[in-house]
Amino acid sequence: VICCEADQFKKQKLVETHWSKPPPHAPQQKHGVLVITSTTGNGDVPENAGRFVRFLKRKTTVEQQPFQHVAYATLGLGDTNYDQFCATAKLVDKKLMELGGTRIQPLECADEGTGNLESVVDPWVNTILYTITKACRGEKE
Repeated sequence: VICCEADQFKKQKLVETHWSKPPPHAPQQKHGVLVITSTTGNGDVPENAGRFVRFLKRKTTVEQQPFQHVAYATLGLGDTNYDQFCATAKLVDKKLMELGGTRIQPLECADEGTGNLESVVDPWVNTILYTITKACRGEKE
């Protein structure tokens, strides 16, 4: 298990040593990636995720398909009082799929603007480890 800010992906060498290769002792399985991200201002990427998002958006990244051995889920934290609600989460979720990742459940977007952030976050947190573990093992629900 590696837990880090998105921009640490390069320092941790996650693409080279993990995501672009199957798990060494179980090549038919996948690596799990959970993305929890906010959007700042009016659609801006958070400071600790800018480098990661730029990597996802590069044209050369598409050719590499670096997430082909990844099962992932995305949780966006946002506020519908802004025009670009959960823009970063929507972008990351879409790009991970385009770059070969396997989405294990639909993107979830929690809304601080309604005061009901927990109604989305709590169920996601309570079930996501079970869900991603099954998905990485290739088990069906």
